[in-house]
Amino acid sequence: MSIELFTKELSGVYDAKLREMLVSNFEKIRDVLNDIADNQATLSKKVNELPDTVNTEVSKKLTVQAATLSEQLDGLNATLTKRIDRIILGSDEESIELVVERILKEKGVIN
Repeated sequence: MSIELFTKELSGVYDAKLREMLVSNFEKIRDVLNDIADNQATLSKKVNELPDTVNTEVSKKLTVQAATLSEQLDGLNATLTKRIDRIILGSDEESIELVVERILKEKGVIN
């Protein structure tokens, strides 16, 4: 962005034309400074809001992940609990087969 100000056109004589050029220069400078101040205020506001936005998004994602992991762990826990209960209580088909096979081998019924 280029700002056109009167520079070399300014005369050494203080007259109405010089006054108009000076006023025009100051108005342009004022407008640009106001734009800079407005942009800086907008930018500062957005920068200040950024951590809240990021924290909120991260928190949401972590909450979803925690819930998903909790559900998966609950499912695995239930599966393992059922299997352990069957093994401890001796009702697991695989463990019954192993015990019967071991007894039959000990008695010499099978090799």
